Amino acid sequence: MSVEFKKVYPGVYDKDEKELLDLTLDYFSGSPDELGAKVKAQAAGKRLPHAMELNPGHDLIDTTLGTNDLLLTAYQYNPVNPLFGDSGYSKKCGYGGHLAAPFTVDIGPSFPYMPKGTDIWVSNDDFTIGRGLDHEVTFYKPILAGDSVYSILTRQALVDVTSPEGSTMRKFRVIGENDLYNQRHEKVMSGMYSAIETFKIFKDRAMAKEYNKPLNIAFNRYYDWDKIRPIHVYSEKDWDFIKELWNKEIIRGSSILYWDDVNIGDEPAWTCDGPVNEEDRWAGFFVQKATTVRDIIMNVPVKAGFAGDMAPPREITRDAYGRYHVKGGGPPPGMGIPQTHPNARASFMNTAGRNYTVKMVTNWMGDTGWLYKVCWRLSFCWDDGRNLFPEEHDRPSYLLKVPYLKKQGKFMNTHGYVGDLAITKGYVCDKYIRDGAHYVDLVVWCETITGEIWAECYAVVELPARQNGKTTVHP
Repeated sequence: MSVEFKKVYPGVYDKDEKELLDLTLDYFSGSPDELGAKVKAQAAGKRLPHAMELNPGHDLIDTTLGTNDLLLTAYQYNPVNPLFGDSGYSKKCGYGGHLAAPFTVDIGPSFPYMPKGTDIWVSNDDFTIGRGLDHEVTFYKPILAGDSVYSILTRQALVDVTSPEGSTMRKFRVIGENDLYNQRHEKVMSGMYSAIETFKIFKDRAMAKEYNKPLNIAFNRYYDWDKIRPIHVYSEKDWDFIKELWNKEIIRGSSILYWDDVNIGDEPAWTCDGPVNEEDRWAGFFVQKATTVRDIIMNVPVKAGFAGDMAPPREITRDAYGRYHVKGGGPPPGMGIPQTHPNARASFMNTAGRNYTVKMVTNWMGDTGWLYKVCWRLSFCWDDGRNLFPEEHDRPSYLLKVPYLKKQGKFMNTHGYVGDLAITKGYVCDKYIRDGAHYVDLVVWCETITGEIWAECYAVVELPARQNGKTTVHP
């Protein structure tokens, strides 16, 4: 029996698919209290029919933040910006204590996971427009050391975005929304997290026995590595370029950036992080060890660590790819990707581009700005050179707002992998006044050293304006 898939249309389901969809929608629905109870049950190990999942292993937040929690995040994301790494400095800037860097508390992901590996919906890794993660987080009030915070899951949704012309691919956007509150029950953050899930449907369910691929997709299978761009080897010329970018990085600090002085088309100073290596990726410290390498190469004096006044290590080694590593570093045993193919290597976590965006934007806006919103996307496709978020997509690419990128036809066309750089660039695409506040919107993206874009992001910043006489804008 040959395996064939049905042509499907949005909102049109056969009996088996409708039953599975109704069961899924029923599980995703409910009040915040009901959704929270489901999350807690799953975090405790409960699983439902068809492997339906709601934040597996990710319980709701309920914690008190200490100074070391804040310093840990500051050292990972932007260790040279005192706004987040120095309690006294935060207070001088008008905050009531040590200011938490954005995403010291990460309230996601909260989007639901669809049933996997069924003989009704067969997961697939074919290229499709929009397939990836697409998140937005808004910041309303500062979080300080000593604050207690708790999260509430407010909504789960599922939207059928299958092609109206019909397709052999059933396509859903799954959405989760949540809020974070402090001990005074003030909302300090909100998040919208979404992803595209794609499935195929057998013309005859008996065909599942003849299907020679997994019913549930698994990325980075050994036979997929040919689709990944080769590992870059860093030359001395590359390192000269990297050091030039490091020298040009600007942290505005106490020098006020006024809304009046920002123009559409302005481009903040680039930042450059990495190459991000295996030890950084698996340890979860995307910046920490890479920053230590940078400090040594640039002859920056030893800085105290974020806890216990432990100085970072000062010895580095260079590998066959021209990358530097902290001596003795490396992934925990068994955590690396087996070297079964010359291109085989681990991919970046989905927060990497977001973190580098935060660093560049907070450098640019200075101490008196307020980072109001951060949006970020990454691709689940292989390196096929196509734009995952074209104009006709339900959520078009942010990069379309950058005229020269649109003219060049340059878009996010890859994922970030171990060994890549994060050359983070930005473009002011809008400025406006809303409810008396002065905002600037920026498109931000991360590139490799060879120019591939592996993350596209968007930021909204509130800035002081001369006419209102304010020198700080944070709530």
